[in-house]
Amino acid sequence: MFFKIIKKILIVLEILAITFLISFFILGKKERIGNLAITGLYVPGSYSNNYIYDFKVEYYTDIFRDSDIYGVYLSSNSLPDYIKDIQIKNGIRYGRLISNEEINSKIDNVKYTLKFKFKFLSYMIIFIILSFILIFSSKINSLFMKNNICRIFEIKYLWITIIFLSSLILPNIVYTMFYKHFNHENLDNRNFNKYPNIQSNFIDFPKNYEAYFNDYLPFRNELIILKKI
Repeated sequence: MFFKIIKKILIVLEILAITFLISFFILGKKERIGNLAITGLYVPGSYSNNYIYDFKVEYYTDIFRDSDIYGVYLSSNSLPDYIKDIQIKNGIRYGRLISNEEINSKIDNVKYTLKFKFKFLSYMIIFIILSFILIFSSKINSLFMKNNICRIFEIKYLWITIIFLSSLILPNIVYTMFYKHFNHENLDNRNFNKYPNIQSNFIDFPKNYEAYFNDYLPFRNELIILKKI
């Protein structure tokens, strides 16, 4: 009986996860309008006839923007003719552009699309696969039909699995959906770590990833504020 309840819960979560992925994938593919805010000017000698600017993408929406879920990708066709080249990596909102004209204000009406970030997509796929296994595996079902000890063990196992997966996914979703309501200042003056490259440093990857994860932990500032109370 308990297994049937858990199975129904997992089926509902599976449907919600798949629906969420499909819906937000389609919504992310839609072109939206933003602007490029200039944050700095660089004029290296090799580009003496051009202007090189650092910029950040600004949005008119609080949901469909770069986040833990989405990466932002600019549409080059929407850029003014005086922009010769633009560089933006890994879907982040910051980049660099080369212009043959001086830019003194924001560049308006820039179109962009959104794509799922690899890390978020990986979490969702893992959750869907594990849920699928738990729902349709006959071995798990047979284990519940043995004795009470096995049943208690398996019940605990299922709850631990569900809680663990929820702790990985739900905080990021909540934090992203209500991003504007949280504090994003660098309260402890950290030097933020970049995402580690597993190919260049395989041995230290777990340690480096832990440092990166701690820097970009959802609700980090809220936890810091609570510690000071």
